Amino acid sequence: LILISYKRGQGSIVLRVKVLNSSVSTGAGLTGLTSASSGLKISTIADNEATAVTYTQAGSLIETITTLGTYAAPTATKCRFKELDSSGHPGVYEIQLADARFAVASAKSLLVSISGVTNLAETDVCIPLRDIDPYDSVRAGLTALPNAAAAAANGLWILDQSATTLLVND
Repeated sequence: LILISYKRGQGSIVLRVKVLNSSVSTGAGLTGLTSASSGLKISTIADNEATAVTYTQAGSLIETITTLGTYAAPTATKCRFKELDSSGHPGVYEIQLADARFAVASAKSLLVSISGVTNLAETDVCIPLRDIDPYDSVRAGLTALPNAAAAAANGLWILDQSATTLLVND
């Protein structure tokens, strides 16, 4: 499963992931998990790392989320986890990781795995990390481009439809 890509180094990311109930064959989501669910393990590893960063319920490394949809940096060495809505979105959970997990130097992706709880079908999510910022509507995070719309003041020059006249707005 691949989520939306993020710019490498982007912070305050709220992940929402669906986990399935392994005890049924209908594809139903597993509901009722909390940050204190026995055996819960959330592990992360960037594509260029040799060792995973693992958060476990047993090690008290998984905190709850106070306000869903609002990023709150986890305590150092911990992550955050909470069920979204057991009736409207059964099996969907929110995960909040430290910003540093999305800023691993030269990483192209971050793999997040959720496992360890009874009836939880192990879930893996691969998050592409890019140098281009898909949320920067003007220059996609490319600093060599002007931070202005094309043909606008201080923007890139463009040609008209006939490709004969240069359009410039000083």
